[in-house]
Amino acid sequence: MAPGILNGAPGAADHRLPERVHATVAICTWNRCESLRRTLDGLLRMTVPDDVTWELIVVNNNGTDATDEVVTSFAGRLPVRLVQEATAGLSYARNTALAEARGDLVLWTDDDVLVEPTWLDRIVHGFRAFDADFVFGPSRAAWEQGEAPDWFSPLHHGKLAVIDYGPAPFVVKDISTPFFGLNFAGRRDLLVRMGGFREDLGVKEDVGGGEDTDLFRRAVAEGHRVVYVPDAIVEHIIAPVRMTRAFHRRRMKLGLPMYYQMLCDQYFAQPWLLGVPRFLYAKVLSDASGYARSWLSRDRPAAFHYELQIRKFAGVCLEAATRRKADRGPAARVGGNRERTGQ
Repeated sequence: MAPGILNGAPGAADHRLPERVHATVAICTWNRCESLRRTLDGLLRMTVPDDVTWELIVVNNNGTDATDEVVTSFAGRLPVRLVQEATAGLSYARNTALAEARGDLVLWTDDDVLVEPTWLDRIVHGFRAFDADFVFGPSRAAWEQGEAPDWFSPLHHGKLAVIDYGPAPFVVKDISTPFFGLNFAGRRDLLVRMGGFREDLGVKEDVGGGEDTDLFRRAVAEGHRVVYVPDAIVEHIIAPVRMTRAFHRRRMKLGLPMYYQMLCDQYFAQPWLLGVPRFLYAKVLSDASGYARSWLSRDRPAAFHYELQIRKFAGVCLEAATRRKADRGPAARVGGNRERTGQ
């Protein structure tokens, strides 16, 4: 079991939902009280089906701003409970929300999101219509100020947790269509049995992530039914600070230790060279070629995409060297063993 996962074991889900469903909407927040206020205002406009009751849990993840006052100002207007999690880190906050949840389903969104009024209805309908274990939907970028930056294109959707897998619902067959933490839902009993979210992953003070996509990969690997529904829509409000190249360069750099750990977990059985999965060497050559082509054609979104990929590879090599020097981690153990055996 990976570090920080709640006690739990995989098991077959009971796909039957009760005739009247109780749903928990969970939001974890850290020092974004005004953005949170906007999100909670949006939930006031959410329609609730006749066969659904719901609760809202907001987890204050050791924030120091006016989050508590904002949440309590919605008491009586929303079925909200405020919960505190003192350990910094989104995965800790998510696991606290999961432990507090009373719903048959747990619907996850973020403090910088606006849900469509029909969001809850469409998520619950997805569970019923597809006999699903997890349901997720699209997330659209909404620029808080101005228009999309000149470097933005679908190549960068993942950096801003934007999803658009088309107009038709489908059952996920592989890990090529992941969900993100701002718009997905799972059966609470199954989430608990799977152990919740890995606490060695997840955003900590705006750095890192991956706890949501790790859960997605585990769900697919364990054979659970993950369904995309195109009408369960949210808008992701993109603050001006996240519209700059400098922000994404810095965030990529600071998140490298966590990204490297995910590589170790996901590709430990593959051949490694100098503490790096071998396939990444071929990939960086392709990225370098893509960067040259996009620079010559003045395709700014593509050039920035390939620049970040090349920077990430360089950072992975540096992280591997650091771990080898410290004689710890798969860079020293798994990678080294694969290299010596020639596999």
